[in-house]
Amino acid sequence: MKTDSNIEFNEVINARKAFTQLEGSGDKYREFYKTELEKKNNALPPSKPFAQVEEILQKESRDIMVCLRTRPLFEHEVEAGNLKALSVRNPFTYAHKLEVRFNGMPKISSLPYEVDYAFGPEHDNKIIYDTIISSLIPLVLQGGIATTFTYGQTGSGKTYTLTGIQELVARDLINRINSPENLVKETGQSKFRVFLSFFEILGSQTFDLFNEREPLKILEDTFGVIQVSGAKEVEITSVEQFLELLKVAASYRKTENTFKNETSSRSHAICRIRTQNTLLQQLEDGKFFLVDLAGSERHDDSKFHGSDRLKETKAINKSLMTLKECIRARCLLETHQQYIHVPYRTSKLTLLLKDAFELATSRQCRTVVIANVSPSNTDIEHSLNTLRYTAPIRVTPQSTKPEPNPNNPATWTHEKMVQWIKSSSKFVDPKVLCPAETGLQLCRLPEGEFIARCLKCPGVTEKGAKIFYLRLWKLVIDARTKRRNETIAKNKKNFT
Repeated sequence: MKTDSNIEFNEVINARKAFTQLEGSGDKYREFYKTELEKKNNALPPSKPFAQVEEILQKESRDIMVCLRTRPLFEHEVEAGNLKALSVRNPFTYAHKLEVRFNGMPKISSLPYEVDYAFGPEHDNKIIYDTIISSLIPLVLQGGIATTFTYGQTGSGKTYTLTGIQELVARDLINRINSPENLVKETGQSKFRVFLSFFEILGSQTFDLFNEREPLKILEDTFGVIQVSGAKEVEITSVEQFLELLKVAASYRKTENTFKNETSSRSHAICRIRTQNTLLQQLEDGKFFLVDLAGSERHDDSKFHGSDRLKETKAINKSLMTLKECIRARCLLETHQQYIHVPYRTSKLTLLLKDAFELATSRQCRTVVIANVSPSNTDIEHSLNTLRYTAPIRVTPQSTKPEPNPNNPATWTHEKMVQWIKSSSKFVDPKVLCPAETGLQLCRLPEGEFIARCLKCPGVTEKGAKIFYLRLWKLVIDARTKRRNETIAKNKKNFT
């Protein structure tokens, strides 16, 4: 019976044989690989335009998006003669594994990996930001929660990617809150306030990167709200201040020398942005988590580590697997309309991001995962590990629509939703709140937009709009809870 460890061991041996043959056989095998890779690249279908993919994703109405970014070859890799073992054809990334047959002859095995967006070496941080991140800013300003993860082996470009995104978020967010439509006429000041905190999670420990690595605690209070006890939070008033604070935080982050990188990130770094709407007191504060995950490593690379590095590697890999389980479970819960346990309390990172995984929440949450890979043939095993980690996270909706549930607004038609609004409020006008939306579309409306629409109806107060919003969401959460309890009871019955 082949276990995962047997398979990985065989892959390592096979890859080493291939690289040894490649390096020791002169131009003969190298030219073969170059020629075969060129043939495979020419035979691949063209990339889909990002706009076309975006249209499909909008129809699917998913809360979690999975992306891949392939970095360029570094200069020293080009000088060493390394070959590109990855091909990007959005939304696919093709991995070309260079191998040697039992008779000593070379071959290339190719596998496709599909995600929502696949970015290649030609795509810079600005293109990535405009395509998948910029739409999260309005959600946060409307009281929603956005999370962006960058994942990958150390040296794959994940920190470079997230640092670029952080800088673009800083400029975009500050410019938006100071735009004319967001200024209060009486004072000329923005109606939004922005606060920034930055901390890292190292195993079960948390440290404040704005306060010289002071220890922090991630706790769940009696109301079920996650608190980062003792975290220093700074109000942001300019882009320059924002960018300077990001540099300060980066200087305190823990890095170590590893087999693949002299400055490998050994912690999860979390940049947390909190926005407050000063005109809508009933609106929840928006939150944006930008998470640079610790660099992943294969077991084969950790054999050169000391005991401390080895413990860190085990803790990192355990945390990353928990995150993967939570994201996938949340995707299945959303797209397959069935109850699946989301183990977010297993690690400090997933506990911190409880709202992104919690079943019983009325907050609008969107999550973007950006996996980063190296195209070099010498890194193909690492890249394959990243691709295998990432691909299962992406869960597409079932082709059949869920049956309408009279108790779950998320399954209602537009007509049913209008009927419920009329019977539930004498002030809220369905033509204003729900001019064309189905139940699912209305439930995906950010809280700020929902309240703003209600306030356009005569006789509706801000408090009344918030109560109406929570009344709708209570039905959604009750339906989810009922489904969960029914599934648990059914599983117990089958087990006994």
